[in-house]
Amino acid sequence: MITKIIIENFKKFERAEIELGHDTILFVGQNNGGKTTALQALSLWSFLAQQWQTKKGGGKAKKRTGAPIPRNEVWAAPVREARMLWNNGDVKDRESKPVNIRITVFGVNGEPWEYGMEATYSNQELLFCKPTIPGIQPPKEAGSVFHLPPLSGVQTSEKRIDLGAQLRVIGEGRPGEILRNLLWQLHENSPGKWSDLKERVRNLFGMELLPIHYNELADPDINVYYRPVLPEKKKIKTPLEIASAGSGFLQFLLLAAFMYVHEESILLIDEPDSHMHVFLQRGMFDWIQEIARKNGSQLIISTHSEVLVNGTTDLERITTFFGGCPKKPALRSRSLIHALREVSPLEVINTEWKKRIFFAEGETDLRVLKAWADTMKHPILPLLDNINFRPLNTNEIGTAKKQFTALQEVIEGRLLAFCLRDGGVSRTKDLPQDFHVYYWHRKEIESYLIHPAVLMRFIEKRGILPLFQKSAEDYLKDNLPPKVYRDPINKSIDGNGSDFLEGFFDILRLPVSKGEYWEIAQAMNKDEIPQEVREVLDSLHIFLKD
Repeated sequence: MITKIIIENFKKFERAEIELGHDTILFVGQNNGGKTTALQALSLWSFLAQQWQTKKGGGKAKKRTGAPIPRNEVWAAPVREARMLWNNGDVKDRESKPVNIRITVFGVNGEPWEYGMEATYSNQELLFCKPTIPGIQPPKEAGSVFHLPPLSGVQTSEKRIDLGAQLRVIGEGRPGEILRNLLWQLHENSPGKWSDLKERVRNLFGMELLPIHYNELADPDINVYYRPVLPEKKKIKTPLEIASAGSGFLQFLLLAAFMYVHEESILLIDEPDSHMHVFLQRGMFDWIQEIARKNGSQLIISTHSEVLVNGTTDLERITTFFGGCPKKPALRSRSLIHALREVSPLEVINTEWKKRIFFAEGETDLRVLKAWADTMKHPILPLLDNINFRPLNTNEIGTAKKQFTALQEVIEGRLLAFCLRDGGVSRTKDLPQDFHVYYWHRKEIESYLIHPAVLMRFIEKRGILPLFQKSAEDYLKDNLPPKVYRDPINKSIDGNGSDFLEGFFDILRLPVSKGEYWEIAQAMNKDEIPQEVREVLDSLHIFLKD
């Protein structure tokens, strides 16, 4: 088992230290945060160790020249130029001394072990590698690290290739091109596992995998066929080849074959949830952990899936990649069990990263605010695209208070909350410390969308004018108070804006859901947005930037 990896001068990382030490580890974080780079670093460490053993291994000299490796053979981290493997492309320091990529891995296999490999830049097409400590043999784990990127498509034909070629294809991000090879290996070498896979496929997808008939001396390609499981009276004469299958089915087959073929290994799996429906993700995650335990393998998984993260209540198994710095969540573990009764593990992780929470009644609120901010060119706009937002699906503040208090107990450091509430509700007393509430002056956020000119412009974009123009104008004149009709920027209806909008669209027989109301805000001009909207955006901007 690998317990820790230290990465120096490799791609995104100048230096990163990642604690592992569990049979299943999740890498979680923002896009381009370094998750895949960390997986590639482990794969590169394994590749360099094997290259060293193949080209220079066996000797015991304390000082040895590095093993040469052409750039186009580095399948573990393929790049167009060797310099691209180095952090910021810096292959020398300010004093023109070489800067080496250094990857040091720690583990336990009966006894603790440590083994490091470093790479030295020669030119754009060549690098050299050697161990950081000469004269010691690499651990067996160095030869059993396998990386699986997400499925990228399946070819209509696939020739039989050996393990070395398979690893190159995987390293280049094309695992779908060896799916049939993996399935054939499983079919030929592990009939029990093949039967288990067939049963899983039947139960999950209602499909039957057919026996693979391949003669490597005669057949040019491997073909894998399947057919739907139908009642006995219905038969399908022609089976389907897997190139015809859906992406979720193919992703599952790829994962299954990969897991079964590689036993007692370190399996690096990048986004196993790709292409899978959320219902399938849960079962898939449980299943690959079960197979890994049976096979004596360690799983290190990069994911964006809420299902996978929320299915991992032991947050010690999660490493976060936010701001380019991988780390374990800094949590008060004694309070975690209580906190997870109110919030999900993913909410804990996101809050530990941001340290700020924005509560509102629903997703519509955030979308409307974004539309207004875009029209007004407000500086908060980019922050709203990456905000720690909690839709409450209720106007009751008690839910927000419970969640915030639970997170305060478990998150280290100061935690802040901004809660946007409808107007006309009783002001809440006894708020938690650092929990700030802003009450709209009007009844609700939808009330700020009621502007005759804007609504006419919106329905025009929906293409129902001029047929319903008079009906729309009459409805607005008849149902809006005269003061509101004349001055909608400064005056508001007394009731709920959402009720008024629903009645307006019903009269026009125009299906507009509440989730689409942000498009009304998008139709507003800057001078049609009430001043209070700017005040709310200003307050929220200060909260997020403070």
